[in-house]
Amino acid sequence: MRLMINNAPILVMVYDRLESLQKCIETLQKCEESVHSTLYVSSDQAYKTDDILKVIAVREYIKTIDGFKEVIPIFHNENKGLNGAYQFATDLIFEKYERIVFLEDDIIVAPNFLKFMNEGLEFYKNDSKVISISGFSHSVFFEIEAVFKSKIYFTNRWCPWGFAT
Repeated sequence: MRLMINNAPILVMVYDRLESLQKCIETLQKCEESVHSTLYVSSDQAYKTDDILKVIAVREYIKTIDGFKEVIPIFHNENKGLNGAYQFATDLIFEKYERIVFLEDDIIVAPNFLKFMNEGLEFYKNDSKVISISGFSHSVFFEIEAVFKSKIYFTNRWCPWGFAT
């Protein structure tokens, strides 16, 4: 049974990596919540001539994405760099929403990723100690006890590899 939660919009940042973006989107589409989620895809403009055709290919793909409640492309006409493009996109999204799920184009998510993020945002919405929820687990890099691999835990480090706030 699906909890009725207003799903946070998803922001995916991309530059010129078509294949990684396709894999990211394919895994998001496998999340049951994708059809109830608005997807924003921020595509920065090329900063060097060699990247122009790659950026065009990425944008053509973005125009074909489906499987979400709505897909909103953000195509920058000039190169803003990652920080500038991120700031523009998040400002745009926060004009309409109070929450966001953020991914870079090379992140692959599990089928329950959006459920975890949206339920986590709802559960911690009034807890001022929680500034974000991460879909990343340090167990990928570090040996931890098996019992902790599927547990929720708090850390004093912010992790940008797939987060919601």
